[in-house]
Amino acid sequence: MTDRLEGFVVHAGSRELLRRVGPGGEELLNPDERTRAARLRNAGARYDFRAAHLLVRACAARVLDRPLSAVRLRQRCPSCGGPHGRIQLRDSDWQVSLAHSGGQVAAGIAPGPIGVDLEVRAEHARVLRSTLTERERRLLNSAADPGWAFLRLWVRKEALVKIGHATLDGVAGLDVSTPPLPPSDHPAVSARLAGYELVEWSGPRAVGAAVSSTPLIILGLADLPLPAVARP
Repeated sequence: MTDRLEGFVVHAGSRELLRRVGPGGEELLNPDERTRAARLRNAGARYDFRAAHLLVRACAARVLDRPLSAVRLRQRCPSCGGPHGRIQLRDSDWQVSLAHSGGQVAAGIAPGPIGVDLEVRAEHARVLRSTLTERERRLLNSAADPGWAFLRLWVRKEALVKIGHATLDGVAGLDVSTPPLPPSDHPAVSARLAGYELVEWSGPRAVGAAVSSTPLIILGLADLPLPAVARP
C-alpha cells in the first residue's frame, strides 16, 4: 500500500498493460465501460480505452490494498446523467484520473483532486495556435521543435481542465508557459503549475502531465498489483 499522503501516476503502452492483466481483463470492466469500448470503431481506440480503465483500477488497487476485481468505478455526467464525465471510485475518498492516446495510457490517483493527460508524439504534430496565449506562441516561435513544445503545453492545459481548474472553452486564455518546458532528454520532472503540484514526462512515444493538490510521484507497472509477465 502506498503512503496515505502521497499520490502517483503511471504511464504505459496499452498492449503491454493488457498483456499484464491477461485475457480476462475485459471482464473487470463494468457494463457501461464494456458498452462504450465496443462502440469505438477503431480497434486501437478500443485497446486504449480498456487499458486506461484497467490501469486506473490497478492504481486504486495498490492504494486500497485490494484485488483489481474489487475496485469499483463510476462515471456519471452531471448534465445528462450518461456514463461519462469525471471518473470516480465508488467507495473511497481517493480521486483518480486517466488518459489514453495512440497506444499509450496513463492514470493517476491522489488523496485530493488530480488531473492526468498524455498525447502521442508525432513527427509533425499539428500546432493549434488558437488554443495558445500570446506568450505561449512566442515560446513556440523560438522552439527547436514547435510540435513537441505544443504537446508539452497542451497536456498541461488538459490536466488543468481535468482537475477542474479550467474548461476546454477557456484554454486559449490559460497560460502554462511557466514553469519552463524541460529538455526532451529529461524523462520526468516535478514543478508547480497554477498552484498545483505538477509532474510531467517525455518519452519516445508520448508526453504527459499530471497535476494534483498534493505531491505526486511517477511509478511503473512493476509497482502495481498486476500479474508478472513471464520472460523468455
